[in-house]
Amino acid sequence: MNKRKMIYIIITITLIISFVTVYYLLNGNPYSKLKAKGTLETYLAETYPDETFNISKGRYDPEFSDYLFDVIKEDDPTQKKYRFEVPTILSEYELVDGIFNANLDESLGDKFEREAIIEIKQLLKNTIPEIRELEVYIYVLRGKYDNNQTWDKNLQMDKPMDVQMIIDGTDLSKQEVLEVAKTIQNKFNMEAYDYDSVAVNVYVPFKNEWLDEWIVKYMIEFNQSDKINEDDIEEHNMEFLGE
Repeated sequence: MNKRKMIYIIITITLIISFVTVYYLLNGNPYSKLKAKGTLETYLAETYPDETFNISKGRYDPEFSDYLFDVIKEDDPTQKKYRFEVPTILSEYELVDGIFNANLDESLGDKFEREAIIEIKQLLKNTIPEIRELEVYIYVLRGKYDNNQTWDKNLQMDKPMDVQMIIDGTDLSKQEVLEVAKTIQNKFNMEAYDYDSVAVNVYVPFKNEWLDEWIVKYMIEFNQSDKINEDDIEEHNMEFLGE
């Protein structure tokens, strides 16, 4: 085999590999798609054992590295479709249940969230830096509680709540951020809050010739049982902050 032909073969193989790689990055691959569908089938059987379903072929979402499936209840005369999002090994997200989401009482959930925010701010106001923003996500299904029900952490929700907050991180070191996270986790656990995750975003003021606002410096996320340490803290915008 002459040298020119060898170079041609190498270039061709490289181009094929590059094309296949890009294709799989944009469209997923048959193995991961099959695995995702199997994960969904298992989830449906365990979560809705009295129902049978038809599942669409599904498609890959490269933005979130998951597969999107439309699920239809076999005995539903309307044949309503429910979107399920099934993560791959590359995804940071959890499975999204379209049936569960379609049955959430959003109005009551919003009310509970507002009430929970007031309580959590009061709980933490003397022990951590100022909370600049606080969001609470509470999941309650329609018909479970009357619309006049007041939120209480002892109420049984249909899924543990999620919490996101932005705190004032001016002059906070990374070690001090860790202590803040441990304090929040300890407070929540001592008060028996039923939560799935808490994300603490630490913002600091920043100003230069084109920007004058608060930007994120650290971020840490944890659940009830995590043994959090300094390695769990993500650093952001260090190039702007000169650190």
